[in-house]
Formats: sequence, C-alpha cells, structure tokens
Amino acid sequence: MDPVISPTWETLEFGNRRLFKLLEGMTPEQLAERPEGFQNSIAALIVHMAGEEAQFAHWLHAKPIPDDLVREYLLNQAQPPLPQPKGETADSLRGKILKARNLLKDALMGLKAADLDRVIDLPPDTKATVRWQLALVGYHTTCHFGQMQMIKQHLK
Repeated sequence: MDPVISPTWETLEFGNRRLFKLLEGMTPEQLAERPEGFQNSIAALIVHMAGEEAQFAHWLHAKPIPDDLVREYLLNQAQPPLPQPKGETADSLRGKILKARNLLKDALMGLKAADLDRVIDLPPDTKATVRWQLALVGYHTTCHFGQMQMIKQHLK
C-alpha cells in the first residue's frame, strides 16, 4: 500500500481491534437495544459503518455498489434514524465489517499519492476528492465508535 494511503488503513484497522473488543460478550438483544435518548443501536451503527465503507470502495473503483450489498448493508432504507437490522449477532456483525473492510482494502491498495486530488462522483450528484473521502472514512468510524461506547454504557 502506498505510504501516503496506509495511515488511513492503519487507523481503520486500529478501530477494528477496538470495535471487536467492544463486541465481546454482547448478546443479540444488547446489540439491537436502543437505550432511551439514543436513536440507534450498536448493530445499526455497525451495519451503517460497514455499508459506508463498502460504498466508498465502490466509489473509488467508479462502480455502483451491487444490489446484494445494498440489501445486506440496508443502504436502500430511509435514514435517520439508521435502519434497525434484525437478528444480528456479534459474529455476524464482525463478518459484515470484515467483508466491507476487505472491499475497501482492495480499493485502497490501488491508490497512489497522485490519486488524492482525483474527483470521484458520490450519489446523489455530489463530487469529492479521494483525499476528502479518506479523511471522512476515519472520522466517520471514530464518531460512530464513540456513540457505540456510550450506548454500551447505557444498556440494561
């Protein structure tokens, strides 16, 4: 991986280790719970984060995200709040994260420093640079991880 791109990947991998630690021992009921004062559950946030990473990977390749991934990551459902996934377990959520992360890694492996200012099309009718998207993916993950930590503290 290009040394200019690798810090994004390393940040995401660090976040994964922390996220997987957060999931340890959590039941499907806890993952689906939305404590009072919170719009989303941990499961909803994880599916959302993974879906955004899968979309980003496809945007970097200038390809539409396939329908099966749109359904898997609930990208076809209205927000906010985020769509509430059903029947997710810690293992199934880890699988969703790893699947999306592998798609993103593949896309990042093809990037070079010269790609940072390349403009990519983002639906609906928006454009952004690769640099901006790389910054956003780390920020996005960090924000949602903080939300998940707060939700976990408020679970019954």
